[in-house]
Amino acid sequence: MVAYLSDDWVRSLDEALHDVAPAVAGPTVRGGAAATTTVQFVVQGGPYAARAWHLTLGPTGARAVVGSAATPTVTFTQPWATALAVARGARGIREALLAGDVRVSGDPTRLLPWRPAVDAVQASMARLNARTTYPIGLAAAEDAPDAADQPDGGGREG
Repeated sequence: MVAYLSDDWVRSLDEALHDVAPAVAGPTVRGGAAATTTVQFVVQGGPYAARAWHLTLGPTGARAVVGSAATPTVTFTQPWATALAVARGARGIREALLAGDVRVSGDPTRLLPWRPAVDAVQASMARLNARTTYPIGLAAAEDAPDAADQPDGGGREG
């Protein structure tokens, strides 16, 4: 078992990504040269304060690396509570994005040609998450949306 978002978790994901074949890893650019892209994830709060890790997708496959990328193609930033809910399957990433709980910087449309690689990474993450431990009770109150921020007042009758 590995703790969610720990260095060991990122290294375990990297090991799992060795199964992502270079043929799945992405497109080529003009002239036939292989393209690469970097997707960065930043999680704020939780047991690690601010935590960054990134994926590099390219002609040799996919890699997961602890720490910030020098020049990410796109960065997804989210609070610990959101990251935890998505990882545990209690919330979908699309829902979190549409609700504005995940901030995106960079150009996410540049990930479209990488869809097969992203799908393979997501499958590897799902297998890893099945053997991941999740710290309980670490979702800070400030990570959770206030009831006043909810369109229906947080579902409370009043």
